[in-house]
Amino acid sequence: MTMRTDVVRSISAILAAAFFIHHPLVETASASHSPQLPVVAVMPFEIHGLSEDESGLLRSEFLKSLRSATRFEIMSDDTMWSILKEANMTNLDQCTYSHCIADVGKVLGVQRVFHISVTKRGKLYTVRARVISSSSSDILFDTNREHSGEFEPLLSSVLPEMAQEMQEAKTASWRQYKWYVVAGAVVVLGTAMYFISKSISRSAGGEVPNQPNPDPIN
Repeated sequence: MTMRTDVVRSISAILAAAFFIHHPLVETASASHSPQLPVVAVMPFEIHGLSEDESGLLRSEFLKSLRSATRFEIMSDDTMWSILKEANMTNLDQCTYSHCIADVGKVLGVQRVFHISVTKRGKLYTVRARVISSSSSDILFDTNREHSGEFEPLLSSVLPEMAQEMQEAKTASWRQYKWYVVAGAVVVLGTAMYFISKSISRSAGGEVPNQPNPDPIN
């Protein structure tokens, strides 16, 4: 009976470990208890075909949507421009590649940089959103969204939705590492279940004691 109880406890522990390794809530919970939120910066928007007022409204609405979450601390524009001015990096019009954006992030001392480009051709708006890792220059998130029609829906729905998606971006290295961990957990679980099932079989059936060989008949 004791052996069966130990077996059940072992199975429960292995299943629980495999679940929490894979379950995304583990990362969220850890982040929520972090003493300091990661700092991110939002680059000046790359704008084509829109007025300066429209550009300002888009950036303002995006920052508002981004600040509604609690996953990041967003560097203020005043702080960002102050640091970039000291580093003589105020001309960012051509800084649209991931390595350049990452360099800006390193100068600012932030973990990630959010980059948005908006292009208008007639009634068609194309919005591209990227999240760049400052340390590795990796593109953690990259998506395009097209909107045809009036300008207002960009403010009320398109940009807020993209801001939400960008907040949830995970690093590529974590995604790859997570699946290695999950695969390892599955292998360990399968091996453990095999040996546990053999132990249960032996416990249920019992072992047949060795019988002495009968004396030969003379």
